[in-house]
Amino acid sequence: MNKSKRRLELFDMNDAQNQKWLLQHLFESREYAIPRFAYQGTVNWMAALSILCESSTFSDASINNFYQGVRRRAVNKEADIWTYENILRALHNVAALDEMASGSNNKTALVRAAIISWYYSVYYSASAMIAAASGSKQETHSATAKVWHSDIIQPGMAIGPFGLSINTLLSKDVKAHISTLRNGSDFNLTEIPSNETEAWGAVCAYLSGTAEYEKDKKEERIRTGKSSP
Repeated sequence: MNKSKRRLELFDMNDAQNQKWLLQHLFESREYAIPRFAYQGTVNWMAALSILCESSTFSDASINNFYQGVRRRAVNKEADIWTYENILRALHNVAALDEMASGSNNKTALVRAAIISWYYSVYYSASAMIAAASGSKQETHSATAKVWHSDIIQPGMAIGPFGLSINTLLSKDVKAHISTLRNGSDFNLTEIPSNETEAWGAVCAYLSGTAEYEKDKKEERIRTGKSSP
């Protein structure tokens, strides 16, 4: 038997004792969200994104129509190369995900690698859009997120759920903004969405939960005297 496979079997995450031991040590080392809710919410959020991305909003015709009025930035050969480089990296990770989904009967062994490939397919896609839009190049992932907001989100150049954002952490303002975004869909993250209306409610719920999580972190830093990262 393969040694690495044997180690996975010895440390079975379905075993309650192993789960309790691991979670205890994780919580001792750093702050974490409630694991079961965070897992369930993230899985249902990703299912919602999948439904929305397969909708007519993301058809070639709809995307072309959405971006037809966007003017090309000034020619910047370095930024153009950076754009194509990130597109290639994004597509490489998408191809890896396709292979993982179709080429193995043991999905559990691939799940962490799949998460990383999914993350980087999104990250490199965002980096390519930023470079194409403004020619900007970031050195860190947190900087990329900030520039994504300023160069893509604020000018209204992100489609559907990828354009959702909140500019405040005040509870009453977050609640009002989320209510407007929901547009009548009160679906939450406790269930897997099955259609576009439910999927939209789910991504709005995820945005609301993220805002609450960030608010709690800031309040904790204030209480403990820790500076923001």
